[in-house]
Amino acid sequence: MSAKSVFITVGTTRFDSLVSATLSPPFLSLLKSQGFTTLKLQHGNSSLPTTSSSFPITTTTYPFKPTLLPDMLSADLIISHAGSGSIFESLEARKRLLVVVNTELMDNHQVELAEALAEEGVLAWCTVESLLDNVERRVWEKCKAYGTRNAEAFGVAVREEMGFAVTKAD
Repeated sequence: MSAKSVFITVGTTRFDSLVSATLSPPFLSLLKSQGFTTLKLQHGNSSLPTTSSSFPITTTTYPFKPTLLPDMLSADLIISHAGSGSIFESLEARKRLLVVVNTELMDNHQVELAEALAEEGVLAWCTVESLLDNVERRVWEKCKAYGTRNAEAFGVAVREEMGFAVTKAD
């Protein structure tokens, strides 16, 4: 089994529950059992949990960088918050993507965007509560690469969100 890496991004806002979940021993052990050897975590303004144990895989954390693209490009899997910028940057990097919706946000439009893009088959999505199960089932492996054939997904999602009629071309 070749070495694989996962990149996790929470963006600029706090997403403490995702940070805690992805640095938990069960999550890291699961990644290791699936052949992942490295994890990079962009934790934004979230605090890192206190941990007394060593990690079973090589783990690097940082709050911010001018660009996340090099980390995205070097990853075999991206786990991202559901912000549209991070989603589309990940998809344009043509990486497998598991989006984690922050259910604690008010007026949460992240679910609608994640659902629309999941219907297009370009990403999988879950909540923090179902993250471990979704990683165990490797739900991202069913997704197709994002490209010109399904680039219209963003436009469809935006039009649906704005309440405009949507017709999909075959």
